[in-house]
Amino acid sequence: MEDGGPGLTEAQYAVDVDALERFNRMRSETTGGSGLGLRIAATVLHMHQGSVRLSPSELGGLRVEFRLPTLPQ
Repeated sequence: MEDGGPGLTEAQYAVDVDALERFNRMRSETTGGSGLGLRIAATVLHMHQGSVRLSPSELGGLRVEFRLPTLPQ
């Protein structure tokens, strides 16, 4: 997933998603979300031996990669 929003700071891209706090402290449940979505997704992915990677988007914002291992054939 990618967006063209403001993105993150270099330090935020390096943080493990499990340790993330709300990126934008100006947002709240009343202005658009609890800030837990990415952390919940990361927890589910880790339970299935997957991972989440954050990086700058070519659109100017945030790129989020979700990876899951393939099943043996």
